[in-house]
Amino acid sequence: MGEMKAFLKRESVYINLILMVFFAVFARFWEPGLGNSATGYGSLARNLSEDWNWFHLHLAPHFFNPFVDHPPLIIWLDALVFKLFGASAQTIRLLSSIAALGIFSALFFTVRRYFDERAALFSVFSLITVNVFMNYTSSGWLDMPMIGLVWAGTYFGFRGLQENKERLLFLAGVSLGFSVLAKGVCALALFPVAFFIGIKRLEKREYFSFFMFNFSILMPVLLFTWGHYNSAHFLFWIKYWQREALEQTLNNPQSLSILDYLWYVKKAFQFGHLVTILGLVSCVTLWRFEKRDWALLVLSEFLIHSLGYSWCTRHYSQYVIPIFPWLALGSGILLAKGFKKFQTLTISKVGLALGILFFTVVDIFPIRVHSGNENPFRGLMSTMRQIKDNKNMYFVGSMEDQSTWEDPASYIVWYAGRNPIIGSFDEILENLGRRDPQALAVISTGYLSKNAAALSRYPNVTKCIFNDQITILSQTSLCPDEVKSWRYREEPKSTYEKAP
Repeated sequence: MGEMKAFLKRESVYINLILMVFFAVFARFWEPGLGNSATGYGSLARNLSEDWNWFHLHLAPHFFNPFVDHPPLIIWLDALVFKLFGASAQTIRLLSSIAALGIFSALFFTVRRYFDERAALFSVFSLITVNVFMNYTSSGWLDMPMIGLVWAGTYFGFRGLQENKERLLFLAGVSLGFSVLAKGVCALALFPVAFFIGIKRLEKREYFSFFMFNFSILMPVLLFTWGHYNSAHFLFWIKYWQREALEQTLNNPQSLSILDYLWYVKKAFQFGHLVTILGLVSCVTLWRFEKRDWALLVLSEFLIHSLGYSWCTRHYSQYVIPIFPWLALGSGILLAKGFKKFQTLTISKVGLALGILFFTVVDIFPIRVHSGNENPFRGLMSTMRQIKDNKNMYFVGSMEDQSTWEDPASYIVWYAGRNPIIGSFDEILENLGRRDPQALAVISTGYLSKNAAALSRYPNVTKCIFNDQITILSQTSLCPDEVKSWRYREEPKSTYEKAP
């Protein structure tokens, strides 16, 4: 009991801060909505939890079969979570939320170990103010677990350097290697960390330690490659690198100006604001106060991401979030020098109070926290269960253009529990009217209103269920009167209401 009291007293600042983060991350966690990619990853994980084909992830027979957009580690873990707790919006978010708590913890303990508790406290405060980062702490996407693994490697590695413990350095390498299996080439943050740790071992002439650390990084990737080769040869890596090289990079660089290549830097300032500015300014301060290795580490993290993503065709916000813990680290060190009079315990208590207030307010008032709550598919789930169809659901799109089918196919599998089939509008009407009369189709309500003439040619096809965004088409005989004309309404407990 005495040891517990001593621990609670010694770690009171950290406990207050991690509780603050917990209340921020898990606020309104009960919300049932999911963002677009989260439904895809959730569907992949749910399918895996049913067939346990570890090296052949698939969304549906004609989509992501096999899935090669990212390595499978996080989807494997999601499948295990589903097996334990069931598949839901809450369980698909769970890994990201736990990873977020780990990132804040690793940031706090790393900064406190190498600087002081005040700098660690302000680093946590800096990171929690970055709204785009916090948006992904409970999202179901792959990015937060990847960052969590990088920061686990950072904590174990820097602690291992300070205590000269090889097992900690080995854990660091394994964590960094697993970050590659979380999201592939997106794990750019591991390179500056690995270089930093490797140089420190070489400086002490610990050559065997240097070799083992680098081997421990490669080990998870080599084991995955060996396992996948025995299952499907090098199919994953071949298709993955083809996608990264041909689809994710700029196709016509001659037509772009230098500003187009700086999109990452622009978004870093757009999302990070003061944290980005202070984080970069801190590099100068760290350099002046003989903390040059830390100045180079923060700066190299910013530069490797800015340069690495400069060629990317997709300018998504999640690509920017890996740099914010590093910028928050620099920001916290700088703020700690400017606010020396405030007691760290007092500030941490204020932070905890704000976290509880935020948690309470967003749960009491109708404040949306999680993206995807407005998803029109979710509003039709209950009624679709009453339709006795053959589980085929058609939608308009083109297989050659992934942007036209990735989201609809994911929604159909996750929300509707049906087999997505793509085609043109005329093909879909022909299938519902004659070739596949037991199937359904999901069409944009706006698109349908513009093509009403085509629908009128098939009198046996009707608008069975609809809201202002999507319409479910079916044969008239498939659509019972009691499920017609439902509309979506968002509430915590009752999400469906019969239209007048």
